Amino acid sequence: MTSTGQLPVQSADAPAGLEDALAQARTALSTVRALVAGEAASGLSERVLLDVQAAATDVKRDSDLLLAAACAEIARRSSIDLGATGLARKQGFSEPTKQIAAITGGSRREADRLIRAGRVMAEAEERARRAEQAVAAGEEATEPDEPTYPVVAGALSAGRISVDHAAQVTRMLDSVSDAATRDQVALAERRLVERAPGLSAEQFAPIVMRWRDGLVEKDATERQRRLAKERFVVIKDQPDGAVRISGILDPVTAVPIRAALEGVVKDALRRRRDGDPLADDDRRPGQIRADALATFARHMLGCDQAPIAHATTKVIVRMTLDQLLGLDPEGAATVDGAGSAIPVGELRRASVDAGYLPLVLGGDDEKLNVGREKRLFSPAQCVALLERDGGCAMCGAPPSHCEAHHIEWWDRDRGVTDLSNGVMLCVACHHTIHRDRWGAWDIRASNEEVWFTPPASVDPARTPRLGGKARFGITERDRRQLDAAGATESPPREHGPPSIEPRAGDSPLEEPPSVVRPDPELEILLLS
Repeated sequence: MTSTGQLPVQSADAPAGLEDALAQARTALSTVRALVAGEAASGLSERVLLDVQAAATDVKRDSDLLLAAACAEIARRSSIDLGATGLARKQGFSEPTKQIAAITGGSRREADRLIRAGRVMAEAEERARRAEQAVAAGEEATEPDEPTYPVVAGALSAGRISVDHAAQVTRMLDSVSDAATRDQVALAERRLVERAPGLSAEQFAPIVMRWRDGLVEKDATERQRRLAKERFVVIKDQPDGAVRISGILDPVTAVPIRAALEGVVKDALRRRRDGDPLADDDRRPGQIRADALATFARHMLGCDQAPIAHATTKVIVRMTLDQLLGLDPEGAATVDGAGSAIPVGELRRASVDAGYLPLVLGGDDEKLNVGREKRLFSPAQCVALLERDGGCAMCGAPPSHCEAHHIEWWDRDRGVTDLSNGVMLCVACHHTIHRDRWGAWDIRASNEEVWFTPPASVDPARTPRLGGKARFGITERDRRQLDAAGATESPPREHGPPSIEPRAGDSPLEEPPSVVRPDPELEILLLS
């Protein structure tokens, strides 16, 4: 199959104006592309360049929706039930994802995302059509047998989320539809759609996984058993003399490895940022991990050479008191830096082997507010801040990359080392905040949310941006709502987006807080 890049001649069965509209769209894009090509692009101001990027992104999303609709219909016409008469088979492909990938030049995974996005929109349109027919006939609209996702479809159509975002959400919700109630699925759909804008696919993926854990917490034990059986590491020589190390680990096995390696990365990046004269280090994070792994191995072999800088990372495990005491053995807990929940039983056994110690935040032995008595936040204060922020409150980086920042600066503003004045930032974001001594970035926080207002040079409108767990994870408020939605199965919803009633005291995500008063609740933690 060949392509000249030209649209085919007008087909007799094409809707009126379709191919003319496509031709006009391509002509317009060619004109715009010529205006920003080559030297023209280098002459654009930063603001115009960013405007071009934003406009081109909108165009891409619109074209992705058009392509998704076509791909979903191709997949429908290529159903396995149709055998050799299916569209993809007639084109010489065994399945539609292969046919789509061949035409787009992308991967089968990308083709599957397009198909999913197209199906979501088609199902939402069909659901709306049936609901309108039911209303016209004076009948009650019924819930479809298969789950449909009207919130995802609406956000896709409006350009608020990408095809990749939509595919991640729908794939996850499909996987838990048998275990979660419809109200839980609806809540998760809405919350994930709220979080997706402004996030890359890589940033969004762990958020989706955390919500999956919240929906099907009880299957963590079985998942851990399965993943533990499938763990492996392979060391293979490459033709050029390099050695490739690859493998897959279950979450429990990966926790101490990840914590150790990421702690070394954070230590190296911090020393580089602080201008340590002994830290002449231009390694990338991947190279730092590789060197750390080699150092760990040398020490295991009894060698005392190549000492490694002390990394202050701790493995933080969060579970309830009942889980810690073994009264809730089937539950799951979270571990900072781990992508998914881990069975409580496994963590309790690991805590015995590793000598983890229980700590109650806010207990008599630990002062959480110290004013200007000390400049650095204590480990207990950092753990308390991580309860709200989950990691870097600004970009979502894992806790092992983070350090506590004074919202009102210690030196410039005479800020205090109290929880009400702290926020967790990764080394890179901490550097971004401190780059401008006069505080171009404004930070405000409440007990569950953190808001960042960028300088006018980044956003002329200075629109506040939500951060912390409320943006990158799942908050205690979210968990309470999931529990409430799962307590009883509600009757089928009428057509339209799910209606989630706010709890008393909840603040809307659209508005930043006006008072800075983080006050994390007491919780049992395990520290290595």
